[in-house]
Formats: sequence, C-alpha cells, structure tokens
Amino acid sequence: LDVVENTALPLLLAGRDGTAARRSAMAVLTRLGLADVAARLPTDLSGGQAQRVAVARALVAGPRLLLADEPTGQLDHESAALVVDALTTAAADGAALAIATHDAAVARRLARQWTIADGRLEAERHPCSA
Repeated sequence: LDVVENTALPLLLAGRDGTAARRSAMAVLTRLGLADVAARLPTDLSGGQAQRVAVARALVAGPRLLLADEPTGQLDHESAALVVDALTTAAADGAALAIATHDAAVARRLARQWTIADGRLEAERHPCSA
C-alpha cells in the first residue's frame, strides 16, 4: 500500500467509502506536510516521514484516545511542530492524549506534565498555569 492507502486503511476497515477515506487521509497527510509523498511506498520514505505517516494513520479516524511515545523523536523542528499541533488539535476536539517525550519543547506545549525519575512518578506540574 502507498502512503495514502496506508493512512486510509483504518477508515476502510471501519466500512467507510473508499473515496471518502482517501479524501480524509489526504487531508491529514496535508496537515502533516506529507501531501507530496502520498503516492510513495513506505520503503521510499525517510524515518521522519514514516513517523509522520504513522501519526496521520492514528489521527485519521478521529480517535478518542491517543498514546504517543516520542512522536517527534526523528523530526526536525518544523515537522515536530506540525505533529504536536495535530495531536493537540485532536485533544482539543475531545481525544484523550498522553505523550511520552524527552523533548522539553513538546512537554511545554501540554497542559499537564508528569516526570519520571529513577523509575518513580514525580509530582504533576501545570506549565500553562505557572
């Protein structure tokens, strides 16, 4: 499957019309800066592009829960910002969002933060209200 087909797959499996699924997939890919690679195969993508396609596939069906483990780990700053924007938009639209990250810039974009140190969960911080 090419990138747009891979991204549309969750919608197709849920019974959505192929044309509508492809249109929704392209919208998410465009939002993540991937419209130009929509016809490529996954083997033809860079690591960062593949990571953004995985995010697009997770977002396309409008999930109620998003668990993201280092979603910006292989990305440049611009691409990382697109991913965080898309994830936080999904959260604003009603999805529960949990992101595990070592990137302080990503963590600062979130309403709540917990830190794990030496295997222990430390106190919650609210950076937006600090």
